[in-house]
Amino acid sequence: MTGASLRTLVAAIVAAGAAGATLGLAFPLLALNLDDWGVSEAAIGLFTLSAALSTLAMTPFAAPLLRRFGARPVMAAGLLAVVGAFVGYPLAPDYGVWMGLRGLAGAGFTLVFVASEALILHHAPVARRGLVVGVYASTIAGSMAVGGVVVRQLGHTGPEACWVGAALAAAGALALALPGPGLAPSDAAEARPQALFGRIWAAPLLMAAPLT
Repeated sequence: MTGASLRTLVAAIVAAGAAGATLGLAFPLLALNLDDWGVSEAAIGLFTLSAALSTLAMTPFAAPLLRRFGARPVMAAGLLAVVGAFVGYPLAPDYGVWMGLRGLAGAGFTLVFVASEALILHHAPVARRGLVVGVYASTIAGSMAVGGVVVRQLGHTGPEACWVGAALAAAGALALALPGPGLAPSDAAEARPQALFGRIWAAPLLMAAPLT
């Protein structure tokens, strides 16, 4: 594995970890606030469903975006969409607005995870792919747990947890923006729908992460 490939893998894992921490923060933070507002369980379930629907809606566009702009810009754009959603939550405490922001964040998470997984599966050497995928999955799982700790420490009623979520996503985008070799866009062939379907077959659990 070359140094450029290693830097690509590190950047993808860091960005995905930032997204995972933000996602782990969002789950309890938003649900607890909606419950405090007196929103029904059915409405909270519908709110959660909006994230999955935005993932399904964004997925067909992932391949064209990767092909046109490359993995790093697409991942950065996804993280910036998450930043925008977390900035918007405390500024507009309204169920309808939050549902739209949750959909925006869900689309952003989709871009981050699909692009990072594509980079992982493309750049990880076959002999070490299992190790790299294990590090990637462990990073996401651990970072999601960190998000829950943030909510526990800061509480869910004030804007502080939202600011932390925005800062985490921004940090992931900043890591991708750092100059250096190995962060170049993926080859166009790797962003074609056929290639993405091949990755889904190769690693279905990883590709299903944005739906959670």
